[in-house]
Amino acid sequence: NSLPESLRGCRDVWRIHVTPKGIFFTTNQRLFQFDDNDRAIASWPALNQFRFSYWVRDRLIIQDDRAGLREVNGDSLEIIPGSDVLANVRVYAMLPYGDRGILIQTRDNGAWVLEDGRFNKIDWEAAPFLEVQQVYGGVRTSSGEYLFATLRYGVIRTDAAGRILQIYNKQSGLPDNTVYDIFLDRSENVWLAMNKGIIRLELYSPLTFWNESMGLDGAVLCAVRYKSVMYAGTSAGLFRLKQTSLEKPWTFEPIPSLQGYCWSLLEHEGVLIAASNSGIFLIAKNNARPISDAYAFVLAPSRRDRNLIYAGLSNGLGKLHYEAGRYRWERVPSIDGEVRYISEDSDGTIWLAGAFDGFRRVMMDGSVRTYHPNIQISSRVNRLFQTTRGLLWIADRGVLRYDNVRDEFMPDTVLAALLPESGRLVFRMSEDSSGNLWICQHTASGGTVAGKIVYNSKSGYSRYTSLARISQFGDMSSVFTDGRFVWFGGYDGLTKYKSPVMTESGQLPVYPAPILTVRLRGDSMAYIGQGASDQLHDINFDLNEVRFSFADPGNMGQPVREFRYRLDGFDPDWTQTSHYEKTYTFLPEGRYVFEVMSIEAHQAAKPTVFAFRIKPPLYRTWWAFAAYGILALLLSSVVVRVRHVFLEKERRRLSELVEKKTAELRVANDQLKESYVRLEKTIGIVAAINSETELDKLLQSIFEIIQPLLNMESGSVLLHDTMTGKYRFRAAFGIDVLALQAIELTEEEVQRRYVDGGEPVAEDMYFIRGLVARPSTEKFNNVRTIDSLFAIRLMDTQGIAGFLFFDEVRDVTQHNLLLLTELKEHFRTALTKTRLLNELKQLNEKKNEYLGIVAHDLRNPLSTIVGYTDLLIEDFRKNNVDVEGAVDDLTKIAGVSRHMNRFITELLDISAIESGKVRMELKSSDLKVIVGECEYLHRRAAQNKNIDLQVDYTAGLPKVYVDVSKISSVVDNLLSNAIKYTHPGGSVKVYFEKNTGEVVTHVKDTGQGLDEEDLKKIFTSFKRLSSKPTGGEPSTGLGLAIVKKIVELHKGRVWVSSKRGEGSTFSFSLPVVE
Repeated sequence: NSLPESLRGCRDVWRIHVTPKGIFFTTNQRLFQFDDNDRAIASWPALNQFRFSYWVRDRLIIQDDRAGLREVNGDSLEIIPGSDVLANVRVYAMLPYGDRGILIQTRDNGAWVLEDGRFNKIDWEAAPFLEVQQVYGGVRTSSGEYLFATLRYGVIRTDAAGRILQIYNKQSGLPDNTVYDIFLDRSENVWLAMNKGIIRLELYSPLTFWNESMGLDGAVLCAVRYKSVMYAGTSAGLFRLKQTSLEKPWTFEPIPSLQGYCWSLLEHEGVLIAASNSGIFLIAKNNARPISDAYAFVLAPSRRDRNLIYAGLSNGLGKLHYEAGRYRWERVPSIDGEVRYISEDSDGTIWLAGAFDGFRRVMMDGSVRTYHPNIQISSRVNRLFQTTRGLLWIADRGVLRYDNVRDEFMPDTVLAALLPESGRLVFRMSEDSSGNLWICQHTASGGTVAGKIVYNSKSGYSRYTSLARISQFGDMSSVFTDGRFVWFGGYDGLTKYKSPVMTESGQLPVYPAPILTVRLRGDSMAYIGQGASDQLHDINFDLNEVRFSFADPGNMGQPVREFRYRLDGFDPDWTQTSHYEKTYTFLPEGRYVFEVMSIEAHQAAKPTVFAFRIKPPLYRTWWAFAAYGILALLLSSVVVRVRHVFLEKERRRLSELVEKKTAELRVANDQLKESYVRLEKTIGIVAAINSETELDKLLQSIFEIIQPLLNMESGSVLLHDTMTGKYRFRAAFGIDVLALQAIELTEEEVQRRYVDGGEPVAEDMYFIRGLVARPSTEKFNNVRTIDSLFAIRLMDTQGIAGFLFFDEVRDVTQHNLLLLTELKEHFRTALTKTRLLNELKQLNEKKNEYLGIVAHDLRNPLSTIVGYTDLLIEDFRKNNVDVEGAVDDLTKIAGVSRHMNRFITELLDISAIESGKVRMELKSSDLKVIVGECEYLHRRAAQNKNIDLQVDYTAGLPKVYVDVSKISSVVDNLLSNAIKYTHPGGSVKVYFEKNTGEVVTHVKDTGQGLDEEDLKKIFTSFKRLSSKPTGGEPSTGLGLAIVKKIVELHKGRVWVSSKRGEGSTFSFSLPVVE
C-alpha cells in the first residue's frame, strides 16, 4: 500500500535483499529499493525482463534478459560494461571469487569471473557437471568452498578451484534431489529449500553417523583405529571403514572370515587382534586368521609385560604370549566363570569381572579374593574401569573407587556429585589421553545419554558436559577413544564425535548469539533484530524494564546451549545462563551496553551488543531542578517560621521535663537513703548473728531481730535433725518451748503442714492460713492454738534445712520484706555454722570419752603383762625358774594379749563401719551353716562354765544374701556375750524364725538380765552395763555396737528383750534371697 498506483502491476517477487543501501525487491518487471530510514521507495523498470538479482561484494547486480547485467549505482540502474557476453545465457549464481572477483555460474555457458571490470571465462572443473544437473543457486563458505544447488542432483560441494569434494543428494540422505534455493547463515549452516521440505545441512558438524545403510550391520560392540583405518566389531562380525563415492565418501565393508559377535579389538605389536564368540583372530588386510577357538569377550595388554595379552573368556581366563613374531595361547587353570572386564595393576595384580555379581582380584601368588556388591550401592550389573585416578567399579546404582589402604571399594563422592541421575546405570566409560571420562548412561525414561566429565590436572574432575545430541542417532551401548575422536556405538550404528568443533580449514566456527528483540515496559519494542544494535538507543525512564531476547542459530533444534551475558555499566562480571531471555528492571539513569555470546564460542567470537541510555525521569531533568530551587526558597521562609514556633514549644516541653526528672531524682534519692539505712541495719544484724556460736543463743538473737520487724507475739524454729532425718522444734518465743520440743515431724508431714498451699510473698517466704485444719494438728494438742503464721524457709544443698515461724502476722511491709530477703541467707549460714560448731564440740567430747575408755581398757592389761613379765625376767636372772609357774604366768600373759587383740580389732571394726570404709562381699548363704561354725567355736567355753549350749536346726530356712565373715562376727559376739553373762549351770539357746521377707535369729540365755537404763545404751559403743561377766571374763564394750551396725548394713534389724534376773534374748533379722 506504499506503492503508487502505477507501480502495482508487478507480479511475483523472486528475490529480497536486505542491505546497507536499503531493501531490494526483485520482480520480472521492476526492481524496487525501499529506504527504511525515510520510508522512500525507488524503482527501475526492466529493459526486457528481469531474471535473478544478487547482492555480492556490496553490489546489487541483476540480469536483464538479452541486455546483460545491470548494477544499482546511486539513483540509477546501469548496464555493466562487457556484460553483453552473458546477455543470452541464464545466470544462477554470483559469488565472491578470490580476493576481489565475482564468480558467475551459468546454466549453459560455464563459469565466468568479473574482476577489475573484465569478464573472463575460467576453466572451472565443476562447470560441465553443474550444467548437466541444472544449477539453481550457490553459496560460498568462510573457508572459500562453494556449494551449488541443482534441480537434478542435490547439492554439489567444491573447493575454491572448482574441484568436486562431495555430493549431498537422496543417496546421501536428502529427501530428494531437487533444490530450489540455498542459503548460508551466520553459523555456517546451509539451508536448502527442496521439493520435499526445508533441510538444514551442517557442514562442520562434530558428529558423523554410520548405520546399516552405510554398510555397518549389527549392534556396535567395539571400535579401534588401526593403521589409520577404523575397524568396528558388531554382533554381525568385523567391519572396516573405506572411502567410496562422492555421494557416500566413507562406508563400512565386512571382513568375510570373521562373523558373529566381535567383542573386543586390540592393536598389539603392529597387528590387530579380535576377540569373538568364534575365537581369537589376527586381522590382516581383509582376512582374519584364528589364534584360538576360545569364546573371548575382552583383550587386555599386560602393564608389566609388553609381550603378554590377557583374554577374558566365557568360562575362564587365557593368555597370549608374543614370542618371535608369533602368539602362543594358554589358559589360566585356576580361573573359571565369565570374564568380561580385565584390569592389571602396576604390581601385577589382575582384576576380573563378569557382567553380574561382583568381581575377583588375582594376586601374583595365584590367590583369589572375591568382592561382592554393596547392597546399598549395587545389586545386579557391574563394570570395571581403570582410570588415571584409580580403579572404578561401576555398579547399577553407583560408582565406587578402590581404596588400596582399606582394600575395599568406597563410594566415589566426586563422580557421584557430577553425574546426572547418579542413581542410573553408567554402563560404559572410556578415558582419553587428557584424563577426561566419556560415559554412556541410562536415563530415567529408559533411553541412553552420552556425556563427558572434564578432568583438570590441578583440580581433578571439575564438571559434567552433556552430549545429549548424540542420542538422536539411537541408543548407545559402547564408547571408545582413539586420540583424535570419540566413538559411540550402539544398536543403531556408530557415531564419531569430534571435539572441539573445527572447520575444514582448522578454524573454530563463529556462533554469535544475535539479539532478536529488546522490549520495554508495557510491551513496547525498542529493537526487533534489524539494523545496527550497537547504535545508542534512548529509553524513557517510565519504560525502564528492559527485556532482551537472544538466540543461538548454531544450535537450532538441539538441546539448549548456554550463553554468557553482561550489562556493561551495571553487571560486575559475565553471567552464565541457559535461558534465552534476560530482564533488567529499574536501572538507574545512564549509559549501558548489553553483551551476549554463545558459551561455546566466546573465545572466538565477539559478543552481540545493544547500546542504550536510560533517560532521567521527569523529576530529574534540568528544568525540574530549577523549579526545585525556586520552591526551596519559598519553603525556606515557611520552614524558618515553623521552626521558630516548634523551638518555642520544645523549650516549654524541656522545661516541664526537667521539673519531672528533678522530682524523680528526689524520690530516687529518698529510696537510696532508705536502702542505705536498711543496709546499715542489715550489716549490724549480720554482725550480731555471726558473733553467736551457740545454737540456742543464735536462735534467740534471730527472734530479737525479727520481732520488731513483724510485730509478732510468738514464733518458733523448726530444724532438720541429720541424725534421725526428722524435724524438731529447737527454740520458741512466746510459746511453751518444752511442749514444742516434744513434737517430732517427718519430712512428709512438714511438707503437707508447712509447705503445701502456702501464699508466697517472696522466694522461700509465705503465709500459711487455716493451720488448725492442716495435717498433724493432733501432735500440737499441748501447745497454744495458732491459726496462721508467716514462714521463712531455709534451704541447703540437701533440701529444707529448717523453718522460721512467726505467729499471727497479718502483713509484712515491702521495706521489711526486702530486709528479710537480704537476711534470709545470713540466717541459714549462721544456723549451719552454729550446728557444725555444736557437732564438732560433741564429736570432740566423744573423742575424749573414747580416748579415756581406750586408755583405761588398755592400761590394766598392759600392767598385767608388764608385771608377769618382770617376775619371769627376775626368775631367769636368779636362775630360779619354776617351769610350772612360768607356764602359768605365760598363759595369763597370752590371755591378756588376746583380750587386747580382740579389743583393738573391735575398735578398728567399729571405726571402719562408722567411716563407711567397710567392703561387703555379699553372696547367697545358709544361715544354719554360719551359726553351726560359731557354735563349734564356743562349745568349749560353754562346757568350761557348765553351760548348756543348744542350737535348734529344725526350722526350714531360705537362703540369705550376706557377707559371711561379717554375719559370723555378729553370731560370735552374741554367743560370746550370752556365755559370758550366764551363771555356771545355766543355758544358752539359739533358734530361728521365718517371717515375711526375712529370717530372724534368736540367742536366748538364762543370765543376769538387763534393767531399763541398760536397755537404753545396750547397742552404744563403750557403754558399761550394770551386769558383770559371771566368770570374770574381760569385756571391750564394743561388741553389741558392732553387731547393730553390721546387721543394719545388711538392711536388717537387731533388738533385745530382757528383765533383770530373768535373762535376755538378743534377736536380729536378715532379708531372704528373692
